[in-house]
Amino acid sequence: MKILSVVITAMAFILSACQPHVKIDQGISIPDIRVLIEVCDELDSIEFKGTYTLRSEEANYEFGGNNRNIYIKPLEKGFTIFNRNRIFKFTNNDQISFIPSEVTASFKLGRNAYPGELQISKNKDGFLNIVNKSNIETYLRGVVPAEIPTYKTEYLEAIKSQAICARTYALKKMEKKKDIFDVYGDVNDQVYSGLSGQNNLANHAIDGTRGSVLMYNNELAEIYYHSTCGGLLEASENVWPDAKLPYMNVRQDALGDRFACQGSPVFRWKESFSMDELDSLFKVNYNYSLLNAEIKDTTYIDLKINSISRTPGGRVQSLKLVYGDREFFLEGMQIRKFFSKNSRNLKSTLFTLKVQNDTLLVFEGGGFGHGAGMCQWGALYMAEQGFKYYDILVNKYFRGTYLKKVY
Repeated sequence: MKILSVVITAMAFILSACQPHVKIDQGISIPDIRVLIEVCDELDSIEFKGTYTLRSEEANYEFGGNNRNIYIKPLEKGFTIFNRNRIFKFTNNDQISFIPSEVTASFKLGRNAYPGELQISKNKDGFLNIVNKSNIETYLRGVVPAEIPTYKTEYLEAIKSQAICARTYALKKMEKKKDIFDVYGDVNDQVYSGLSGQNNLANHAIDGTRGSVLMYNNELAEIYYHSTCGGLLEASENVWPDAKLPYMNVRQDALGDRFACQGSPVFRWKESFSMDELDSLFKVNYNYSLLNAEIKDTTYIDLKINSISRTPGGRVQSLKLVYGDREFFLEGMQIRKFFSKNSRNLKSTLFTLKVQNDTLLVFEGGGFGHGAGMCQWGALYMAEQGFKYYDILVNKYFRGTYLKKVY
C-alpha cells in the first residue's frame, strides 16, 4: 500500500494580529501612452462607436455607422483586417492605426470599450499586438477603479493616492520606451479596463491630482503598490533584487495599536492542499508525479518542505521541496505561482505551514501581493481616518519622496 508522509520544517515567523522618450518638465502638455490591451493569436473582432479612419499608404478608409465591425487575423506572412465591405492585407512589418474623428469615439474589444486610437501590428511570435493610445489622464480613468475600491466617498484621499501612484508608475515606464507599446494593460503593469470600469469618484480623484507625481532626487520615483501587506511592509530589494529604493523599506504598517489594513478581507487567510492536489502541482510544474506510480508491497512517499530563508519583513524568500527522491527549489514569486489553486496564485509569501490530519498541508497567511510600496487597504483606512493623500504617500508609504505637478 501507499503511505503518504508530509514533514514540514518549523518556521520561526508567527503571524500575529497585534503586532517617445518622455521627458517630464513643468508645463508640458499631457503625454500620450500606448497600452497593450490584447495579443491576438487567431480571429478576433472589433466594434467602432463613432467614426474611425484607417490610415494606410494607399488611402484613408472610414469605419463607423453601418460599417462599424471589423475582424482581424494573423497570417503566416502578415495579417488581415476585413469585414463584409472590405479586405485589407498587411505585411509583418506594417503598423496600422485607426484614428478617432471625434473625442467621444471609442472601440470595443471583448467586454471592454476603449477611448482614443487603435494600433495593430504583428509581433515576433507571429501574433497581433492590439494597442490603445490615449492621453495619460484618460488612461488613468480606466486604471484607478480597476486597481482600488472606489465605492465609498470616504475613500477619496486613498483614491487620489492611487491616481498619483498609477500616474507616476506609467510615466516612469514610458521613460523606458518600448518599440510598440509602453505598458501592459494587465497585472504585468497596471490593470486597465478602458471606459468600462469608469466611475465619478475615481474621475474626481484623477482630476483633483491632475499632473501630480512622486519624485525622488529630481527624478520620477519608482513606484509599486499592492492590495494588502498583512501588517508588514516589505523592502523593494527583497521583492526585486535590482530595485533597492530607500523610500521602500521594512516596517510595520500600523496606526496606533491597529494594523492599517486590518479591514481587508485578505488581512488573514488560510489555504489548504491535499496530497492529490500537491502531486498535481508537481505534475503541472515539473512533469513529476508519484501518486500514479506502480504500487508495490510497501510504497513510501515522502514530502518535505523546508523554509531556507525569510526576508526581514517575514516573507518566505526561498523554499526547498523534497518529493520522493527529487529536490526542487522555489524563490520569490515562484512560490506563489507553484502553490496556485483554481488558476490563482497563492495570495502572498507571508505565511506559516502546518500539517492537518497527516494528509492536508495548510497555509496560514497574511496579506495579498508582494508587500512593497503602498498598501491599498492601509491607504483606504487612513483616508477613512481623515488623512490626506499627501500624508498617505509622502509621510507613510514613500518616505523621502515629494510631490510635483509636472503638467
